[in-house]
Amino acid sequence: MRNPCDYPPIWLLSFLAVARVSAVAAGAARGFGVELLQFVGGLLTGAGLLIVALSVLAFRQARTTIHPHGDPSALIDSGIFAYSRNPIYLAMVAILAGLSLWWGSILGLILTPVLWKVYDSRFVMPEEARMRDRFGDAFTRYCDRVRRWV
Repeated sequence: MRNPCDYPPIWLLSFLAVARVSAVAAGAARGFGVELLQFVGGLLTGAGLLIVALSVLAFRQARTTIHPHGDPSALIDSGIFAYSRNPIYLAMVAILAGLSLWWGSILGLILTPVLWKVYDSRFVMPEEARMRDRFGDAFTRYCDRVRRWV
C-alpha cells in the first residue's frame, strides 16, 4: 500500500515549511540586494504557479490522470509539455527556490536541489517507466525531442 503522504505537493509543502521556519529563526532579511532577491523570488514563484496552472489545464484537456502514481491514458506532448517532460515538478522546484529567495532562507535554497532529486527519483523515474510501457515508441520519440527538466 502506498504511503498517503507520498505526493509531490506534500513534499513541496514540507520543504517550504522548513525553509520558512529557518528564515523566521534567522530573522528578517536585511541589507544590500534584498529587494532584488525578493523580486527574483517573486518571478520564480509566479512562473512556477503559472506552469502548474498550464500543466493542470493540459491534463484536463487530455482527459488523463495527473495522479503521480496513476496510469496515464494519454501522452501529453504539446503546450508546456513541448518544453519539459516534467513541468509540474520543475514548477514546484521553482516555487521552493522563489519563496526561499523571498523569505531570505538560505536553508531553503540549499534544500532546492534536494527537492529536485526527490522528485526525480521518487516520481519522475517511475512515471517515465510507466509511460514507456504504456506508449512505447511514441514516448521514446517524445523523450528524444523534449528534455526531462529544461
